[in-house]
Amino acid sequence: METKNKVDIIKLLDYIDPSTLDYQEWVDVGMALKSEGYTA
Repeated sequence: METKNKVDIIKLLDYIDPSTLDYQEWVDVGMALKSEGYTA
């Protein structure tokens, strides 16, 4: 039986410094959030 740990990913965004990411990295973050079921 597989067990998944649920983490509030939105809270983790506070730890990302936007000035250190380029456009593609932000797109990757957004796509990962979408993949996990988050919406705008």
